[in-house]
Amino acid sequence: MTTSEKDEMRGAPPEGGALETFVDIEMRPAGSGVELYAALTVAPVMGKVRSFTVPDKDYAPVHLETSGKRWIEHDGPTFLYTHLGTQGGLEWFFPELPDDGSVGATTTWEIAAPDAFGITTTEAARGHHPGVEAPTSGSNEPHAPAVVAHVRLERWTEDHGVRVAELSMSAKRDSDSGAGEMRIRGSEEFRGTYAVLASGRLLRAEVERDASIHLVSDTFGVHDAQQHTQHTTRHMNLVEACDGPTASSLVKPLTREERAIHTWGEAWLAFMKDDRDALLAAIDPALRRKHGDAKLWAALKEIQSLRGNEALPAPVMLRDDNIKSDGDDVRIAIPHGSTHDPTTTNTQSPVEVTVVMHETDGRFTATSLTGVDTFDKYPLFDISVDRVRVRHGWPPK
Repeated sequence: MTTSEKDEMRGAPPEGGALETFVDIEMRPAGSGVELYAALTVAPVMGKVRSFTVPDKDYAPVHLETSGKRWIEHDGPTFLYTHLGTQGGLEWFFPELPDDGSVGATTTWEIAAPDAFGITTTEAARGHHPGVEAPTSGSNEPHAPAVVAHVRLERWTEDHGVRVAELSMSAKRDSDSGAGEMRIRGSEEFRGTYAVLASGRLLRAEVERDASIHLVSDTFGVHDAQQHTQHTTRHMNLVEACDGPTASSLVKPLTREERAIHTWGEAWLAFMKDDRDALLAAIDPALRRKHGDAKLWAALKEIQSLRGNEALPAPVMLRDDNIKSDGDDVRIAIPHGSTHDPTTTNTQSPVEVTVVMHETDGRFTATSLTGVDTFDKYPLFDISVDRVRVRHGWPPK
């Protein structure tokens, strides 16, 4: 079974942008319970274009068992299930079910908020993000109070001939901390809707959270008050299953331009992993025939050696004006590269990289890759059918 979650926050990125978080979750049987494995992708959207982002797959697997009414995490807690960001983990998508299956039946669902010490200990023990070590002592952070949610079975419907229970959830949590010169009052309101099959399988869920933080300080006789608010909507759909109904994917199909960006992003990732074959597979066949694979690979490694990894940046944080379609070509301008002056220890120069992706029979390959010093337009490298050139020196010779 595979589920997908979309967590969208608006307002924090620049105007006209959004930050989308996608979590792909795979559920595997494990003894008397199941294990969850996930890949998390945080995608900034600066306009109509979704940039390439590398999924984070280093979250510790989640061990779950069911009581028949709710999922219970054991050998936990984990980032993925209980803590994922400020909005809470996947636990919010799996409500405790009422004992009674009749319309109007209710139940009380308590959702705990573990401290950072317990979560980090679990993640480190299971190899979360290599290099992260388990803490040697407890956390000094105060425990957030548990959320007491109220779940109600609203109605029964049908989906492809299968009975589906529609449930609602509501909850509120307040907090008050600080004393003297600094005081913080917080409030959170949660609302949820769920579609659950009669077997107990979750079909889809939506959870909304409205949070407000009121901060008051009196420092050196100066009174200051600040109010911060945040609205988050998260969705989860069951998109694959061995049997029974499923819901639609929450991820919109990639546009043509986004497919070009994604193809080059995968090629960039292969290069960073030193995967020669995968990188060359993304190069246009005509370019490979003209110069040969050995020459092309050597040129790319030379750029990396001379200019550093940042001179070949990933296609991320792109705006609409960085992308231009022209017939079968998509030109991608990546403006946030940089290179160092090898004669100094701290001089950096910005680099703009342009890659042209050509589409043939629905498949994109790179036909050229160029890089210039952003300020002075010094050419740093040029890989195309016409030439393979990597310039040395500072400024380039």
